[in-house]
Amino acid sequence: MFCCCDESGSQSGSGWWVYGAVWLPHDRVADFEAEAVRVRQRHNCWGEFKWNGLSHRMLDAYQDFLAAALSQDGVRFTSMVVETALLTADETRRYHGKEGRTLAYLKFMRLLLRERIDRLIQMGHPEFTVLWDQLSVSKELEAEMRSILKTDLDKSSIKHKRKDCAFRHLSSIDSRTLHLTQVADLMAGATRYAWEGEEGKNAKTEAARKAIRNQIEDWAGGSLKYEWFPADRYYCLWRWRPSKGS
Repeated sequence: MFCCCDESGSQSGSGWWVYGAVWLPHDRVADFEAEAVRVRQRHNCWGEFKWNGLSHRMLDAYQDFLAAALSQDGVRFTSMVVETALLTADETRRYHGKEGRTLAYLKFMRLLLRERIDRLIQMGHPEFTVLWDQLSVSKELEAEMRSILKTDLDKSSIKHKRKDCAFRHLSSIDSRTLHLTQVADLMAGATRYAWEGEEGKNAKTEAARKAIRNQIEDWAGGSLKYEWFPADRYYCLWRWRPSKGS
């Protein structure tokens, strides 16, 4: 499976962090990327597709772009939401040290990937490419992230007796270079928008955001706030809560 990850809400003042991962079978990625270019040509739209760049004027292009992704055979979206009120100063200092919320970000993304990759291995998927949007973190932390993900994969492969499990590639990426990372941005942004529950001041932008949220929910078969879909479903959301005693 080919996976692109992104987050939404890490900026100051957000009530929720959202971590999202879009998954496609490796052999479908090139088809989607080609279709995304055709969408651009049709709409004469050549900027990056981003949730924060969504406007009423570009809504048709954004909807066609999302439709091209969500219509791909085998596409999945898995996400995790974290209430930032739970990340108190004491919690952050105790569990994330001097790196603070930067390290918390990496830990939460790793948690999402670990659980979903484990589920995909159980479903019979042996190989993974995982790319995440470039982070403002040290090379040492990113290297540690890759090492931990590899260890997680090894443990899952042993648990499920799948000796052929492996990562094809693990790295950060400039989201402008790959359309699937832009899909992850839109899906994560729409999810945070659903959980924040706040309306903006610009009525046309608000209408565009609602349209994109509705489009994703139609595909997902339920609300972006619904927490109880089975974990092996093509769409599911996980709300993180601290373990007892933490």
